[in-house]
Amino acid sequence: MSKKLLCILFFFLPQGAFTQLSVQSLSQISYGKLPGATRSADLPTYYNHLSIEYRGSSLFKDEFGFLAGARLQSFASPELDSPFSDESYNKFSQHYVEASWRWVNIRAGNSFAIIGRGMVLRSFELPGFLYEDPQLRQRHGVIRDIDGWKISLNPGPFEVMAISGKPVDPLRTPNDKSRRGGEVRGGQASVRLPGNVRVGGAYLEFRERQNVPLATRFVQFSLKPVLSTLGIRDVDADFYTEYATVQGRNGFGKFDADHPYAFYFSGTLAYGAWGASFEYKDYRDFAFGINDPPSLVRENAEVLLNRATHVLLAEAERGMQAEISFAPAPAWRITANYSDSKNELDLNSPATRYHEALLAIEWFGENLTTKIFADGSRDDLLFEKDRFTSGVAADYHFTVGLTLGADVQGQRMRRLDYEFTNYYSALRLGGWKNLSLSVQMERSSDPFETDDLTTKRKKTWTGIGIGWKPASQIDLQFFGGKRRGGLACDHGYCLRVEQFSGVELRMQTNW
Repeated sequence: MSKKLLCILFFFLPQGAFTQLSVQSLSQISYGKLPGATRSADLPTYYNHLSIEYRGSSLFKDEFGFLAGARLQSFASPELDSPFSDESYNKFSQHYVEASWRWVNIRAGNSFAIIGRGMVLRSFELPGFLYEDPQLRQRHGVIRDIDGWKISLNPGPFEVMAISGKPVDPLRTPNDKSRRGGEVRGGQASVRLPGNVRVGGAYLEFRERQNVPLATRFVQFSLKPVLSTLGIRDVDADFYTEYATVQGRNGFGKFDADHPYAFYFSGTLAYGAWGASFEYKDYRDFAFGINDPPSLVRENAEVLLNRATHVLLAEAERGMQAEISFAPAPAWRITANYSDSKNELDLNSPATRYHEALLAIEWFGENLTTKIFADGSRDDLLFEKDRFTSGVAADYHFTVGLTLGADVQGQRMRRLDYEFTNYYSALRLGGWKNLSLSVQMERSSDPFETDDLTTKRKKTWTGIGIGWKPASQIDLQFFGGKRRGGLACDHGYCLRVEQFSGVELRMQTNW
């Protein structure tokens, strides 16, 4: 069906005077070891993806816009190919045509969509992130899209979207014929009411092994118009709430273990130099592989904190997140964040808890930027307690254009009945003739890494990175040494990255 729509839309696209062709690519060549892999320890691999988009619009008063694009992903490794298996591939993983005019948008092929806050459907792409299968050693981009069609209408205060197609498993390679299983069909509609109020709902059917009908309702509103009428102009407050259920089970409005549901609430407040936010979640049996309810867990950029991010269990999780920020001066910012969750996977067993408290102080000077943070957390699902992480990061910008930066982070935690430490440090230099240099080192006594339960043995990973931009459209990145693996979270999606020891060259282009 999607291929027929592609042909029809492409045939009717007008040849307007304003056209643009863009080409993006990412190539990565590596040679090294992947500890724990069942395949050969030392091997060369090559990955590339090429994205081409053709965009244009007509000369008429009511401009007609159109877009056509495709993405080709390739992987090759001579060491993995044999007469019995061929892990190399060269496949088109995306192809699409899109047409829009006035308040109508029609897209055929691969598309992205988010319903509500991702409670029943969330598509995404992790730009530049490559997933490497720990057994097959194949690499591919992490993309969760839908292959089919999507129609969006925005007449005045109304927003309507209808979508149909096959979702993809983002951890399966493009040459895996089973990567697209099941089918989703449904839509979302909302209306903006006076007073900055938006009300909407959605219905979606996910057909895989069985038909799962999902529905959600949401309300979003702002108090700013009311506050302005009352003469309060330096205060802004926004609120959002959503309630999703599996239909057909008499579960509407029932918050118990026998009825799948997901409830989410968020509120933000801004007053002068102060800012605050609060979120609440309550999920039960609401993980379907195509959705991502808000996790209410802060996604930190710091390496050790990011690796210890709590992964949401939408099967049974209830909790909250609160954050307060204060800027006493233009160059200062203080942030305090607290998260707390409870999991009740088995009603006959004690609930597991997760909580995290973070305090960060940032300084944005004319030449110097600094961030100091301290974080205490606990995650019973990982059997990790008494986790304490702290660190400092600083960048100094010299008048000649050079930038010198450094990160130092330390972490102490207890897992079961043993205690261990993690350390991370990095030194960066950039701004000289489009070159950059970085050195990273990690050190850990984690028994999962050292195979020593006494935690007396330590393991070290040291690597060097060199970056060069010979032109504004070309970015080259070289890595050599050892890189630690572990959990990595990006755009609210977490997966495991494998350890690596060897050399790696990445090239990104954008024309």
